[in-house]
Amino acid sequence: MLLVDNQELFRAGIRRMIDVLGCCRQVWEAGSGEAAVSIAESRKIDMVFIDSVLPGLDGISTAVKLRQIQGSTLKVVLLTGSGLSPVYKVHPVCDFDGYLTKSSSASEVAEVIKFIYSGKVYYSPELPSSHCDGDVRTREGGFDLLSQREMQVMRLLAQGYKTADAGRQLQLDSRTISTYKRRAFEKLGVSNIAELVYHALNCGVLLAPT
Repeated sequence: MLLVDNQELFRAGIRRMIDVLGCCRQVWEAGSGEAAVSIAESRKIDMVFIDSVLPGLDGISTAVKLRQIQGSTLKVVLLTGSGLSPVYKVHPVCDFDGYLTKSSSASEVAEVIKFIYSGKVYYSPELPSSHCDGDVRTREGGFDLLSQREMQVMRLLAQGYKTADAGRQLQLDSRTISTYKRRAFEKLGVSNIAELVYHALNCGVLLAPT
């Protein structure tokens, strides 16, 4: 596991939580994105906890580089001080495995690790339902802003799947599906499934099979 944060005390706190859990045999630390990349180039890492705001190379750009080095199986947990960082808006289509505030308790850290290793995505209840401000629609109607996972959820809902059923299809819990749904609806500027389908038709986007 790799911990990436420019605050040494915060890294030490997370490390103590992980040591108590006893879930990782080896934990590395990095105080910057560049240092994290250097570690990843010489060591095998299965999970990274990374602050979204770092000096130099920002956290999300660093996470993308780490996945390029380690492969798509690298689990990424994005940490933020309060709400999702403005840095996230520069990378609106990044799909990570967990989203936590830096005030998370030891029990929540344990929960996110459990969720991620079971193949699910964790989204902290302390985070806002959306990181988008104002009207985010583009000439593609906002569909180009959706992450791959958000688009998968939209397709299933447009086909008539309920939240729980969509969760079973994607191996995610209902709360995570609801989070993807809220985020996608806000990006698209719709408020229900009927509006979603109508908006998709107007934009020439096929959500449901014909």
